[in-house]
Amino acid sequence: MKDKIIAYIKAGYPGLFIVSSEDMRVQNMLKEISDEMEYNLFAWNLARFVDINNAKEGKIPDPVAAVQKITEMPEESIYLLEDFHLFLKTPNPKIIRVLKDAFIHGKASQKTIVMLGCQKHIPPELEKLITVIDLDLPDTELLGTIAETLKEGIEGDIEYKADEITQSMRGMTCLEAENALALSYCKTQGFDPDILAAEKVQAIEKSGMLTYYAGQESLSDVGGMDVLKSYIEGLQDAYSQEALDFGLKYPKGILTVGIPGAGKSLTCRTMSNVLGIPLLRLDVGSLFGSLVGQTEENTRAFIKLAEAVAPVVVWIDELEKGFAGTQGSGKTDSGTTARSFATLLSWMQDKTAPVFIAATANNIDQLPPEFLRKGRFDEIFFVDMPTEKEREEIWKIHIKKVGRKLPATKIKELARDTHGYTGAEIEQAVLNGLRRAFHTKGQKLTHPILKDMIKEMIPLSQTMEAKISAMREWAEGRALNASTQRKQTTTRKLAPTKKTPF
Repeated sequence: MKDKIIAYIKAGYPGLFIVSSEDMRVQNMLKEISDEMEYNLFAWNLARFVDINNAKEGKIPDPVAAVQKITEMPEESIYLLEDFHLFLKTPNPKIIRVLKDAFIHGKASQKTIVMLGCQKHIPPELEKLITVIDLDLPDTELLGTIAETLKEGIEGDIEYKADEITQSMRGMTCLEAENALALSYCKTQGFDPDILAAEKVQAIEKSGMLTYYAGQESLSDVGGMDVLKSYIEGLQDAYSQEALDFGLKYPKGILTVGIPGAGKSLTCRTMSNVLGIPLLRLDVGSLFGSLVGQTEENTRAFIKLAEAVAPVVVWIDELEKGFAGTQGSGKTDSGTTARSFATLLSWMQDKTAPVFIAATANNIDQLPPEFLRKGRFDEIFFVDMPTEKEREEIWKIHIKKVGRKLPATKIKELARDTHGYTGAEIEQAVLNGLRRAFHTKGQKLTHPILKDMIKEMIPLSQTMEAKISAMREWAEGRALNASTQRKQTTTRKLAPTKKTPF
């Protein structure tokens, strides 16, 4: 990044806009650049104006006067305007005019204006005059330098594994990493990767877009779906160095579609344990903002954060709900959803970072067709109602979860009686039965109680019979069945070719 900025300055670019919330990191980087190039460095914000090289400080409370100050600066100068995105958010004609004049003046006198803001706001009048630089979160090398610098300021020797602690801090800003290291030292007199990872979780969740999921689900908690489970098991070691050396690329992800409550989300939650990497849940709704450009900015921020903390699994539940309005976006929200959707699609197609997308969808009709093209996901699976044998397995799992036992013959009978029930409905029947047993003071979960719970429940297969039939019809030839116990009656379909006039 430093070399890129130096190249822009040497080439005579008059205006740069650095998108970052790390003021001190940017200022330190510009100080290194000014020292290397033997340039003067000035910094302004509403609180102060600083001649950094000569350690002189003053105040210029007016942003217009602050921009005009560049005409008084010596040649070969860098002028940092902090928080300047706030003055471009609602364009002021006077600020735009003085900026234009400042850029023209700077171009002729080897002066570069660097604007810094946590969000990109550039009026159309200035778009051709400003070059935007999106500052990535610190890489492992910079995080390692922060740890070494902090270590040097501590009396006594601290033993730590650099790879472990830098990986634990990926996704943090420099200040967050420094604070986390200091906290770890205060608690343990060392740098503890577990403490650093816990602090990173807080840093990630502050964005409001990603939530860390620390569940312990494994594939043994999933009943049925042997094809899907076998596929997931085959992804073990996919992020190892041996896999890369063998010539494999990082897997992109999977999309599971089908019946609500059939185990799609549960399967996604197992990915963390199978792949051995963290799981973050994306709230698609959090990407959308009320201000102009905020949605697109949030989408780019999500991508930057996901790649910074990689390797990671990003779980997107009920994908279709977030992008249901893509087709009519131009009429309903001036194309905001469509632009955000396009950014996400391009990233999913071209990403090289080890970010595995585990997505689910219920309402296939609302799923944008662009998501289904090969290259976005490695594979698409359809999850249907469990078969009798799969239901038997599901009953065993949920009865065991509540610490109870039933004879195998009784479980087989329950599986027969729950034809058309999803895994979620079977789980609820067990929980309801346990509650009934508690309130009747029997303290035992018996077969008759569970049969009563089944009779009292109306399964989804009855209330959504037409919808489920439509899902199955859609899945024929378009998605792999998650279970071999359901035979696919047709092979994959090809779209009919259109005749051309030639």
